[in-house]
Amino acid sequence: ERNKEQTKMVEFVITIIQAKDLIGIHHDGTCNPHVNIRVVDQNGHERGSGKQKTNQIDRNNNPTFNETFQFPAIQPTDNVIIHVWNHDTLTPNVSLGELHLSASSLMEVGSQDRWFPLEKVKTGELHLRINVIDPNKPQQVPPPAPTLYPENPELSREVQNMNYKPQAPSYPGPSGAPQGYPTPPGYGQPPVQQMGYTQPPPQGYPPQGYPQNVPPQPQYYGAPPQGYAQPPVQQMGYTQPPPQAFAQPQPQPIVIPNDPTIQANVANAQQFGIPLRLLRQFDLTVIEAKNVVHKNKSPNLYVELHYTFGGTQKTQVIKHSDHPQWATLFKYMIYSEAEQGNVRLELKVSNTFIDDTLGVVTVLPMTCPSGVAGEAWADVKDKHNKKMGELHISTLLHPPQLASFLFFVKQQFASFGDFIIKDHNQNHCFRVEGEWPRTFHIMDTRGRDLLRIKKRSFIAIQPSYDIYDAGSNNVVMSITRVLSLGGSRFEVDNYKEPLIIRGSFTELNYTIQRQRDSGVMATIQKQLFQWTDHYSIEVSVVENFVLMLAAVIIIDHETHNDRRNTGTGIGGLLVADAILN
Repeated sequence: ERNKEQTKMVEFVITIIQAKDLIGIHHDGTCNPHVNIRVVDQNGHERGSGKQKTNQIDRNNNPTFNETFQFPAIQPTDNVIIHVWNHDTLTPNVSLGELHLSASSLMEVGSQDRWFPLEKVKTGELHLRINVIDPNKPQQVPPPAPTLYPENPELSREVQNMNYKPQAPSYPGPSGAPQGYPTPPGYGQPPVQQMGYTQPPPQGYPPQGYPQNVPPQPQYYGAPPQGYAQPPVQQMGYTQPPPQAFAQPQPQPIVIPNDPTIQANVANAQQFGIPLRLLRQFDLTVIEAKNVVHKNKSPNLYVELHYTFGGTQKTQVIKHSDHPQWATLFKYMIYSEAEQGNVRLELKVSNTFIDDTLGVVTVLPMTCPSGVAGEAWADVKDKHNKKMGELHISTLLHPPQLASFLFFVKQQFASFGDFIIKDHNQNHCFRVEGEWPRTFHIMDTRGRDLLRIKKRSFIAIQPSYDIYDAGSNNVVMSITRVLSLGGSRFEVDNYKEPLIIRGSFTELNYTIQRQRDSGVMATIQKQLFQWTDHYSIEVSVVENFVLMLAAVIIIDHETHNDRRNTGTGIGGLLVADAILN
């Protein structure tokens, strides 16, 4: 029986979904993580094709990977070793944590979807979906994921889960997502937060470390900061008394505007697996202060506000008052439901040379109820947790709105016009392949052609490019560079309306505008101090983001032409373009 158990083989299908709270390596507190995964036998020899790894996600401590790996012929004596690494070009890789899983324990538990704490680091977790497939048992195929946007336009367009990504794009080419991986009998679709079993486990279960029949529990983000008030029920996002830890906020639904163009762009984003980018406004009003403790009974008081994701603001200084009143509104823009930033309010005394900080109040915007105004007196406490006064503040977290699309375009090293394009979460969504002498192909992550960019002629005073739809081979947009003083200028034709692309004198910033009213449709910024050309482009939700990405490729190609030319400005365009181009 022991030999029979030793030779039992199963298949592991492991999806690395995401990581969170990874340690920061760079000076700005971020890291460039990727995940290595391998299966080794009891002698340390690698199984199958050896080590496999995810794509690298730059400057993100909470990366989303969503990459699946298959390991056939796994024995109970094997071990699954997962390692998270930080990669930099000029320095050795740095470990961000690792995870060792016994194949025998995974076989006992069966398929699971849960967070695993990383080992040998102070902080960091990895979200894994593990399917254990036994060829000797009948398999069940899980039900398909729900459609985010139904085909019937009359149905509601409300998004219930903004993190959902389809399994396969359906445009262009054949539609339909591949069948999911088989799931062992008796394993249901448990809630995300639930550990344990949805069916009564057999005798002898559960193994150590996997509790049985545990009800769903909320996830938390550590203890609340010191100095935060205990407001009444429904105020400031907390109940009375405040909880010991902050519960993870739930994604808020968003209604897509009833605009056919926006709905078409949202549908395209869904087809290509691009998550929507949400924008929320957080209003924080500093009203007044009282019961201030200071050696000077009438100090010059003001409040300085620091937001985690950028910027410092302050109220005006109220002189000679221990009960100052400001009634000053501050607005903060939040671009992600997962943005767990805070606003730190420092009550300060203005002096001639160095200002004194009396104490601090910390507010977490994403814990406030959406669309509900809150108001409270908060205790101002110093570093020794001593109360130094009270601060009267009010908050309002606005409901989420659909924000513009954001992409990052990175040129590949030592290539002719090859680019990688990532979405705002730093996930790969498109790639560009250059074909000498003057053609570019924009493809999805599966290698299917979407657009083809072709330059009309080598010799032209005003170079022109045509953009073809790969499916119909029709021209969907044309871009021509025109003569201009004080910066680059391009004209866009064969589009739904004429556009103009204006570049700065340094050719680092560009705007894509409508000709009729100069409305900005997209902004392009070139990033400095990179080995290859890097761009970021922000596109309005009413514009076709794939065509706007094509404009970035054309701008980059023309910029390289300028570098090869002997002159700049009008002379360079007239002489060098005609000769060398």
